[in-house]
Order: sequence, then structure tokens, then C-alpha cells
Amino acid sequence: MNQRIPELIALAAVLATGVILIALGVSPESLAVITAALAALYLAWHGGRPGPTPPRQEEAERSREP
Repeated sequence: MNQRIPELIALAAVLATGVILIALGVSPESLAVITAALAALYLAWHGGRPGPTPPRQEEAERSREP
């Protein structure tokens, strides 16, 4: 699975939540607090799972040599 798919789903969910809350008439101040809280939760979730790091070019070349 592509690594960006969960990030796109999270972005769509946050945007949809904002649109729904605006449509329901939530005050801008409350929406700012909710957005900050959702952003903090997303950062905590995303920061807990670092992605794979690609091997260094030199290491990859050394492993190919006989």
C-alpha cells in the first residue's frame, strides 16, 4: 500500500470535519481550537511511526560488489 494513502485519508477527514462543523454553525473560535486539537492528534499519530529510510548510495554500491 502506498504510504501517502493514509495521509490523504487523514487530510480528507480533517477537511470534511471542518466543513461539517462550519455547516452546523460552530463559532470560528471553537473551530480553531478543534482544528488545533486534531492537528496535534495527527502529529502524534504520524510521529510515532517513522517511515523506512532508504539505504545510502555508498552502502548500496558496496553490497553489489563481489
